[in-house]
Amino acid sequence: MSTKLFVGQIPKSFNEEEIKNLFTNIANIESVSLIKNKTTNEPQGCAFVSVPSREEADRAIEQLHNSKKFQGVLNNLQVKYADSEQEKLASKLFVGMLPRSYEEEQIRELFEPHGVVEDICILRGPNSESKGCGFIKFDNRESALSAIATLNGMKLDGSPNPLVVKFADTEKDKKKKQKQQQIQIQMQQRQQQQQQQQQQPSHQQQQSHQQSFQSQYQQPVVNQFPPKMNQQPFIVNPYFGQMPNFNFIPSIDSSPSLLGTPPIIGDGIYDIYSNSQFDNKYNNNGGMGGNGGNNGNMYGRNFNNGNNGPMGGMNGNGMNNGGPMGNGMNNGGPMGNGMNNGGPMGNGMNNGGPMGNGMNGNGMNGNGMGGPMGNGMNNGMGGMNQGGPMGNKKNQSVGPQGSNLFVYNIPNYFSDNDLLGLFQQYGIVVSAKVYVDKNTGVSKGFGFVSYDNPASANLAISNLHGQMMAGKKLKVSLKQTSGQGSQPY
Repeated sequence: MSTKLFVGQIPKSFNEEEIKNLFTNIANIESVSLIKNKTTNEPQGCAFVSVPSREEADRAIEQLHNSKKFQGVLNNLQVKYADSEQEKLASKLFVGMLPRSYEEEQIRELFEPHGVVEDICILRGPNSESKGCGFIKFDNRESALSAIATLNGMKLDGSPNPLVVKFADTEKDKKKKQKQQQIQIQMQQRQQQQQQQQQQPSHQQQQSHQQSFQSQYQQPVVNQFPPKMNQQPFIVNPYFGQMPNFNFIPSIDSSPSLLGTPPIIGDGIYDIYSNSQFDNKYNNNGGMGGNGGNNGNMYGRNFNNGNNGPMGGMNGNGMNNGGPMGNGMNNGGPMGNGMNNGGPMGNGMNNGGPMGNGMNGNGMNGNGMGGPMGNGMNNGMGGMNQGGPMGNKKNQSVGPQGSNLFVYNIPNYFSDNDLLGLFQQYGIVVSAKVYVDKNTGVSKGFGFVSYDNPASANLAISNLHGQMMAGKKLKVSLKQTSGQGSQPY
């Protein structure tokens, strides 16, 4: 029976006769087929060779594979079974659902009636206990086919499930499965992108409303600051720029503010004096320890002590109470203590300069505490971060209540990373876990995913629940907990 071999990494200039000469005194050559480019008909530096028997094929592979390297070729000579031949010769079987008490001798007795068993491998765990599965190799494919036909589905004592006997996956099979998985994931991503595009108009409308609000209200707030603060908007505390609630303040030129304009909402003293008049009126004492007050801006009040003098009140105390939609207080300069209670959408406190302590209170970003070298706590939306850049950090494996999902009908081939890749497009994933059988390593078909906020969890449910994956409908629902979602799974 003829056996086909693949011969690679040969010079493109080789003809059929030169390829035959490679096998002289090793194997008889029945035929040689050069592999050429279909468009240009140019040889590709490889060929298929047929030999009369498997024994000659094995001898040729043993003596020629990686035996030499031709000039002008990147790698050593390659001689191996052609892919189609590997399928014909395949005699390695995977056996699953074996009783865990079975040893090699019992497995051999079960399979030897179908042919000569060359090798048996039982998969075992760390404690050397059988996982109930393994591999068996016959000396020929016919014996393997006979074993599959007779033993697959047989019920054995000591095992709750029928015996599984099938051909072990070849490298070609593994690549094919990986490609199918990639195609399936790509199709799911396309479907999700289409759904997101359908929802895009409402999202754009929401953004336009937000931009309209910002353009309407941000600029008047800036013009309410006195000229000194317009020129140096961060003189009260040089670390305002590091605080997320104050990043909305744009860069400001030195143009005059709206002189004599009455307050829009709230009360306060506006910029009705020149720079020198303002310095005299609002910067009593001046200098490094000066005290002064500025009361009034849009939506709130503002009071500053010792921050408007020539040196900005390095050791003074100051309070900034107010912001576009909240209240705030800043107490101190770079080496003092400070509190900022408020931001664009909430309340916050910042206590201290670069070596002080600070707290950023409630807002859309949660609670935060700490200066660059101090201790801090960020407990917003279920996460805790203690310390600044030199502090300590603790990550939780679950999100806040309403952010943890139970996922059922997960494909058997899914890993933790696959589950993460599927869900992370809907928000920040805190953790993703596929549960597997400790003994067999096979997926149990379910897992858990945690987001850092409930909105992302609900978005994932609306997009993924009911999706077809590997022939089953994916089920995604909120994880039921008796507490507040603070315990790991």
